[in-house]
Amino acid sequence: MSLNRRTFCLCLSYSLLCSVSKANKESVRSCNLSFDAMSSTVDRSTITRLDPARDDFANGLGFIHLDLESFLDVRYDTFLYADDKDAPNAAFTADLTFRPAGWTIDAPRDGIVLIGTHLIAEMRNYFGSLSAPLTALCGHEAGHALQAKHGLVDWHLYAGKPKDDFYPDRYELCADFICGYYGAHRRKIDKSYRAAIQAATQFSKGDHKPIGHGTPAQRGKAVEAGFQFGNSGVQDSKAAVEAGLQYVLGVDFTSK
Repeated sequence: MSLNRRTFCLCLSYSLLCSVSKANKESVRSCNLSFDAMSSTVDRSTITRLDPARDDFANGLGFIHLDLESFLDVRYDTFLYADDKDAPNAAFTADLTFRPAGWTIDAPRDGIVLIGTHLIAEMRNYFGSLSAPLTALCGHEAGHALQAKHGLVDWHLYAGKPKDDFYPDRYELCADFICGYYGAHRRKIDKSYRAAIQAATQFSKGDHKPIGHGTPAQRGKAVEAGFQFGNSGVQDSKAAVEAGLQYVLGVDFTSK
């Protein structure tokens, strides 16, 4: 089943209902700290490698990232960090010094993905499970790794014409596009996979106004667009990220 317009609208409605019903709780959010902003926000001493014996989600998380690396043809290290209590967070960085102390594997990498332990707990509480929500989160961060691999990280690439100040939003929405593109792949290999929840996940983490990630509707629509591109028969990660760039350049941030 494809993520058609009816399914997409239903998933957005579902996400909005979740937001209303949990209004007394902090929203599930994932502020990606790209553009080299991580050094001032992440305590490197709290970064650890995945431990299957300790983390009940580690096996699933490991599979998701292995499949993402294979399908998108990117290589990145994935670690957990525990200092995201005040701001549950996930992030991508190309700075390999964010590896945990004592990390000795020196393989070529396109960057590092950090997953906050508090963010994972919030997502589980918010959605009731971790399968599609965690996949959406990881797919978004892997999208940033793909952007870095193909040189699509410079701010000017995401500036509109005429030039505007929404390039951070377009950069993030491009990663959401890749999130949806990967969701189409997961749906093909697992017919029971609930791909629509990926759009709901990113919808739930949108900004009330474009200030860095895009609005909930813009984020959900970017995932939908990536999903539709993935269903078009294209299986080329470079083509996908370039299509994502073209998609976000067409997003209108001025309309209400």
